Amino acid sequence: MGQYLYSLSPLSLCSFATVGFLLLLSSWGLALNPRARTNQSFFVMCLPLVVWILGIGFMLSSRDPWMAERWYRFSHLGVVCISPGVFFFTSTITRQFERNRIAILLAYVFALLFGLEGAVGEATVLGVRHYDWGFYPQYGPFGLLFLAFFFLFMAASFWNLFRRMKTVESGMERRQLRAMIIAFSIAYLGSWDFLPAFGIRVVPVGFFAIFGYTSLLFWSVYRDQLLNPSPESLAKEVLSTIADSIIVLDADGFVRMVNPKAAELLGYPEEGLLHKNVFKIIDPGYVEVARGLVRNLRSSRRAVETDVLSLLDKEGKPIPTSCNLSAIRDWKGKAIGFVLACRDLQEIMRSREIIQEQQGRIRDAQERYSALFNRSLFAVYLYDFNGNFLDANQAALDLLGYTRQDLPSLTFTTVLSEDQMPAALANVAQIVRTGRQDGLARWRLRRKDGTYVWGETEASLIYRGGKPYAIQGILRDITEQLQAEEDLKRHNEELRELDKMKDSFLSSVSHELRTPLTSIRSFSEILLRYDQEDTATQKEFLGIINAESERLTRLINDVLDLSRIEAGGMVWNDELLEFDLVIHGIVPAHQRALDAKSIRLGLDLPSGLPPVLADPDRMRQVVTNLLINAIKFSHEGGEIRILAEAVEGGRSGDPCTWVKVSVTDQGIGIDEKDFETIFDKFRQVTTDTMKAKPQGTGLGLHICKDIILHYGGKIWVESEKGKGSTFCFTLPVATATALPAHEDPPSVEQPEPSRTIRAKDRSHP
Repeated sequence: MGQYLYSLSPLSLCSFATVGFLLLLSSWGLALNPRARTNQSFFVMCLPLVVWILGIGFMLSSRDPWMAERWYRFSHLGVVCISPGVFFFTSTITRQFERNRIAILLAYVFALLFGLEGAVGEATVLGVRHYDWGFYPQYGPFGLLFLAFFFLFMAASFWNLFRRMKTVESGMERRQLRAMIIAFSIAYLGSWDFLPAFGIRVVPVGFFAIFGYTSLLFWSVYRDQLLNPSPESLAKEVLSTIADSIIVLDADGFVRMVNPKAAELLGYPEEGLLHKNVFKIIDPGYVEVARGLVRNLRSSRRAVETDVLSLLDKEGKPIPTSCNLSAIRDWKGKAIGFVLACRDLQEIMRSREIIQEQQGRIRDAQERYSALFNRSLFAVYLYDFNGNFLDANQAALDLLGYTRQDLPSLTFTTVLSEDQMPAALANVAQIVRTGRQDGLARWRLRRKDGTYVWGETEASLIYRGGKPYAIQGILRDITEQLQAEEDLKRHNEELRELDKMKDSFLSSVSHELRTPLTSIRSFSEILLRYDQEDTATQKEFLGIINAESERLTRLINDVLDLSRIEAGGMVWNDELLEFDLVIHGIVPAHQRALDAKSIRLGLDLPSGLPPVLADPDRMRQVVTNLLINAIKFSHEGGEIRILAEAVEGGRSGDPCTWVKVSVTDQGIGIDEKDFETIFDKFRQVTTDTMKAKPQGTGLGLHICKDIILHYGGKIWVESEKGKGSTFCFTLPVATATALPAHEDPPSVEQPEPSRTIRAKDRSHP
């Protein structure tokens, strides 16, 4: 091979370097353990790669086309065995060798046929082409058939790996298989080198893919220790991890091997015990016992002899041990060596003392826990991960009203409502996941008698034998606390509402005081400066001043009356009253307001109404307030109707025990939601159709309610929005005996009135 025939190029140099790298890795793997099938299959897989790339390197270095063709036909013997070698390796690594044995054999048979044809025939390799970078083979008609064979078994290799990935449970093996899949994906890039064989002008750099593929594959296999260690190295590793002292003896009783624990027990370095006669390290008083163990093993087929021996450490101090002596036998069964396994009894005795001490501590802790569990003022309980109660202290049982006999039947569904179950199960899952409950939780708990209590809980996971066992919860009864919180919240709402009402009241009072005072002052100043003797105008102004004075007086009286009623200082001058006379007495004072809005007033006041015992001024005040409200909220040209009647009460033998008065208007009406609140202090009805807030302080109806309730009556409203309202009240009639002021007023049908009286209507004669 002179320089005339060969010339090195960068491509050929890279090829030779890759060959050396492959030989190094495959030989290293085989040398680690030649008997391991994994190592053997790795070497078999790498060998055709070496032949292929070696032939390619010489072909690229050749200057003569005939020589280049000869080298590729040699290289082709390696190419055809690549895919069978990969299939053999993946079948071994995925533990499917026995299953794929026939397929592997067939792959190599077909590879041999393709190899022989490529070496001597013309169907696969026609010759070589000359490219800028050197000679390269030209594939014939069998080239595509060969590639189909090649990629078929490469795909089968991938299938081996993917199928194993689906069934493997070991995380380490899954990582190894993932790395192999990546490595074989890189190896596929080496098929780039087939393209120039079909006339495609690309530089054959597949050795880069092969370099990366074998590097990653070897790293994965070696790292995960699938290049199996030798039995000798395994034995040494196992001996070093055994907690007992192991001494291996030959047939004459000399030490051949010890593990670190034996050297540590006797105080020698490992080398210091080698080749020492075992009877030199046995207490003289136990030498005969040891000889007896050896004789028994020599004369019988027993596997192990056991007894207590006292060994001597380096300083001559006796160490009591419990020993097992076993024989190493040849193929005839003759004892050719012995294995002495010793356990330090001092450590066992110390361990027993430690165990007893720990058990004592555990008992003390259990007693303290039991005392805390049973005597705790808080409810403490245990439940499993399905919500079944396992235990509970007396405080928990008392809180829920159960006895200890009820414990086996207690579950989440017993003490929690259905809507709380999802949250409870989610809480259990969170505790199992994190070890404790995240913050405090509140639950509405059902007691045995069906009543409910509120509890605030904290829970954590408890363990038994190092494993999660149950969940322990501590519960505090917060029913009274929540009730106090609700009361406080309600009182706060009431205070806020009162504050709003106060602001509204002050605003209303200031407006209501300012308006009449402004009118009185304005018209008084006009009269003081008015020099003309126009009696009609003066009379009109004086009338306005008088009306505004009355309005101001009513306002002040309302405020004073409310104050006196709430303070209990109201003076009640009760006397027998006939309500038709009371109503007739107040109508003339409001005729002007009726005429101003052209409102008709109808009075249905039958004669012979039973009298009531009440303060006449307060009764006039009630009817006046209701009439003023009816006028205020009535439309122009509307009608107001006042009805007084006797109605049946709840007392037997007394058919007419109540007087009912109704004031009906055809005004704006009231929403049903306001039927109760309209009688509250400072409350006034407003609607979307009203352009401004009604005049007044909002005290009138509240004062009416207080007066009526004082006499044991009832006041209410019946209304439909947009169609008018009817304000009604009932009062008990006066009897010879004192009528109880707190008898519930009835709800009865109104009787037909006995007669009707019409008030004067100036606008509708």
